[in-house]
This record gives sequence, C-alpha cells and structure tokens, in this order.
Amino acid sequence: MDKEYTTRLDPSMLSCYYLSMTHRDVIQLWPTQQELADYLGVSRQSVHKMSQRDRINAQYWLKLVDAKPNQITLTDLANHIRVDMQ
Repeated sequence: MDKEYTTRLDPSMLSCYYLSMTHRDVIQLWPTQQELADYLGVSRQSVHKMSQRDRINAQYWLKLVDAKPNQITLTDLANHIRVDMQ
C-alpha cells in the first residue's frame, strides 16, 4: 500500500529562496515618500535621497523592520550596504 507524503515548508526558511530587497524596494513599500518621511521623522527630501542612493541610514533600520516585520528583515537591509571604494 502506497503512502502519500506531503512536504511542509517552514516559512522561516523562505529567506533562502528569494533575493533580498534593495533599500529602494523597502522605501517603495510605503504609499508615498512623504508617509515614510513622516514615520521616520525626516524630510521627504531625505527619503528621496535615500531612494536615489539606494541606501537607508542604519539608524532607521529597526524602525522600518518594526513597521513591516513580515516584509522587511535586518538581513535584507544589511545585504545592500554599499562601500564606496576610492
């Protein structure tokens, strides 16, 4: 008699199977740059610059993860730090 087997995927392992988000992707999770700016307590221009550079200042990372814990991880943010080589 054959048994039917099902495989359960542990959601905590999904990060192994998708590409991390860029900082620009994280910014785009908010409806507008102004709403994100208000949430972070910065100007819309600051958010615009973060988006252009594709780099969010680390001082905001925990706040972003707290706001959208099912969409953003610290790993996502850390994976996209750029080091400018001179």
